[in-house]
Amino acid sequence: MKVLIVGGTGLISTGIVHELVPRGAQVTLFNRGQRLTRAFANLPVIQGDRNAAGDFEQRLTRERFDVVIDMICFTPAQAEASVRAFAGRTEQLIFCSSVCAYGVDSPPQVLIDETFPLAPSTEYGKNKLACERIFERAAAAGGFASTIVRPSNTYGPGASLIDQMEFDSTVWDRVAHGLPVLCAEGGMTLWLIILAMAVLTFYQRASFLLLPERVLLPPLLVRALRYVPAAVLTAIWAPEIAVGNEQLLAGAVAIAVAWRWRMTFATIIAGLLALHLFAWLI
Repeated sequence: MKVLIVGGTGLISTGIVHELVPRGAQVTLFNRGQRLTRAFANLPVIQGDRNAAGDFEQRLTRERFDVVIDMICFTPAQAEASVRAFAGRTEQLIFCSSVCAYGVDSPPQVLIDETFPLAPSTEYGKNKLACERIFERAAAAGGFASTIVRPSNTYGPGASLIDQMEFDSTVWDRVAHGLPVLCAEGGMTLWLIILAMAVLTFYQRASFLLLPERVLLPPLLVRALRYVPAAVLTAIWAPEIAVGNEQLLAGAVAIAVAWRWRMTFATIIAGLLALHLFAWLI
């Protein structure tokens, strides 16, 4: 069986490769060739940039694979490029989506299935869901059979565990040894988290009133505490405005150039260059 993995060097991809190769699959990777390890030294690699749609399609439309596993598809444009590259050239396409496609609604039970409503709240989740729809339409049109995977809790070599309980593998070690998993509130920890946040917030704010009068805080700490409200407020709104907003970042560059050199033409050029640079980076 010929398998192409688009990506192939990330956390999940590495595990897939380690499972496929011992089973006799002919695995080929498509990536930029920047993170290859000794474990993949003998695997063929088609080097290219996933973000360059024309190059991506040109390199892969000449190939034929039984299965394609797309691990690094994050936008509808990338999904459309995959459809153009693989429709009619592979039997099965497996798309790595995300649990973020479900959104933030709490299910009535710990486990959910495919019938749970899809209501992503983040841009990442919305893009993943849009990619799912594109692959589903391609499958309905007969381009290939599609399978969608929505990973949630993942861990492995080189990456810490990401779940709602802790950042190590204790939970999964207990599962592997057949031991019961310890879950607060039957696994539904939302209210306990809110309660813990409320208690911590109360004691943080009340600590200065509860401390004995003879306890004096260092002057430097007292001075630093004056900036806490402004810092917290900035931490809340700054990411919403600055992250992913290339126009704002380019405007900041233009303002800095205008303030430093006071040259109209230089300000315009700097702003335009910064806008294109941030648009490409973001």
